[in-house]
Amino acid sequence: MILDLDDAETRALLNLLTEAIEGDRYPMSPRVRALKDILVKFGEIGGLPPELARKLRRAVMPPPPLRPPR
Repeated sequence: MILDLDDAETRALLNLLTEAIEGDRYPMSPRVRALKDILVKFGEIGGLPPELARKLRRAVMPPPPLRPPR
């Protein structure tokens, strides 16, 4: 499926996805993982406002690896 979105619609959708990811109580839930997978499909998008670009990077970055117990 190809979505024909203009720049404003794309920014609105990206904003909505990142806010849903950041605001979710369960960051490792299947719902959040699905939203992150959708964000990854957008790929690199240039010309975004810096705040939205930072939110996108935070949303798609994998969590740091867990340390083994000592």
